[in-house]
Amino acid sequence: MKKHKNLLILVPVYLVLIYLVGCSKNEEEESVIIFEKNSTVRILNSNDIPEIMDFIKSKNNESLIFELESYPLDNMRNHENDLILTSVQEDQINQVMNSFGKSSYTFKMTEEQDKQGVYFINLNVKEHLDDYYMFFTKYVPDDNWLNHYNEESDFANFSGDLFFYDETGSFIARAEMINGQSSSISKTNCDSDSNSGGGTDDSTPGDNGSNSEGGEGDGGGSLLDNLEVSWGWLCNWRGQLHDSPSACNNPGMGGTWTMLIDYGNGDKSMSHFLRTNCDDEEVQDCYNEVGDPCPNGCDENGNCYEDDEVENSGSGINYSLEDVLALMNELNGIVGENTIIQINHDLPIESTISFNSIEEFEEFYTGIAQSDNAIFEIFNESQSIIVNKFTHNVDPLLGGAIVFLVEVELADPDLNECLTVNDVNSYLTGNTMMIIEWEPDESYNVTLEEETNKTRIDLYGRVEYGISIEGITLSVSSIYLNQMRINNTTGTAAGFVTIRVD
Repeated sequence: MKKHKNLLILVPVYLVLIYLVGCSKNEEEESVIIFEKNSTVRILNSNDIPEIMDFIKSKNNESLIFELESYPLDNMRNHENDLILTSVQEDQINQVMNSFGKSSYTFKMTEEQDKQGVYFINLNVKEHLDDYYMFFTKYVPDDNWLNHYNEESDFANFSGDLFFYDETGSFIARAEMINGQSSSISKTNCDSDSNSGGGTDDSTPGDNGSNSEGGEGDGGGSLLDNLEVSWGWLCNWRGQLHDSPSACNNPGMGGTWTMLIDYGNGDKSMSHFLRTNCDDEEVQDCYNEVGDPCPNGCDENGNCYEDDEVENSGSGINYSLEDVLALMNELNGIVGENTIIQINHDLPIESTISFNSIEEFEEFYTGIAQSDNAIFEIFNESQSIIVNKFTHNVDPLLGGAIVFLVEVELADPDLNECLTVNDVNSYLTGNTMMIIEWEPDESYNVTLEEETNKTRIDLYGRVEYGISIEGITLSVSSIYLNQMRINNTTGTAAGFVTIRVD
């Protein structure tokens, strides 16, 4: 579909800037990545861009609902393995436009099914010469990044997986991101029936750092083999691209995180790969001043197009993690400072305690603060050696228990000695699927309570279990003090209490 030329006059230019590889120190700090000329960042709704909306609707019969072929992750068990049904949000649309009037539009996508884990999906529409193209990007951050996320600068250090899908929702490529840079690229296989999507990735790491070998049927030789992905903060103040919002001279003006693509050959456009993933690309017979083929094609006079003339090389990131931040803040407000709650993608949701609300979790958590519901019995007895068994139900919802074995030695009454604690062991028993770990301290404390003729054993330990709220799986790690009392005369159990240390 050809775009109408009059679209450009609808988009005003707010900032006048210049593309440079750097800038002087007295203008901006050295953290400037690039200087983009006449760049504009705006937030729009669908009514502002009817032609773009018509283009999207032409791909999917007006519904604005798309299916994406998911790509399973071995290390993120809650990531969907089935098709993801998602719809285009028609407000809060991110537009980035360069000096040549080439815009990139980024739409949020809303899940149309129960969502597990933390990730977000964008629809990217880009102007390319006199046409448009679109693709989908899926961001799956890793747990460490999520648990240390803050809204100011953390995309500069994004770690996780980035997925690309073509306009039909077929999987194309996966980029593994570490500390804001792509560390490896894997891509779909090609077959005789389709130019992109649907294949499984069975490639192996290549010498160039990408997970793609140039073999038959795997899309080998495509521009993706040298593709690198990184991020930059496009500051509204002067429109410069920085490595973090704080690097902007006037960060209060705001801006947007921008995804940057580089093939290493001067081409920063996604269009070539998306359109010719498996077929040989048609090469125009035009060359630059040093005799290399023009990476972005050439104009009617045979001159190479500049990157900016073809399309806006950056794609804005349109995301919202406020709900996740709010959830974590509420949970941390409920638990004490000695309890740690962290997002954990590795937890299968069926192995967690599922709560429908924060209030449900708070009621549960408050209810297990302290308990004395232990079962006592003699585990073993031989002359003066007695092994007491304390079975403590951690909680009925968990369906598991911690067993404590306390071996004591009775004192010789003729020698006026005290009872001796020889050893303390503990382990999980019962249905422990939901209890991820019980980790006791290596040492325990023994205290003689002469007024009650008892010996108290204090053993600290950590209980970690899984919960899920709103499709997000989390690990809860709490410290517990377990106090066991032994009758000094008989050597048998005289009491037990467990106290969560908040």
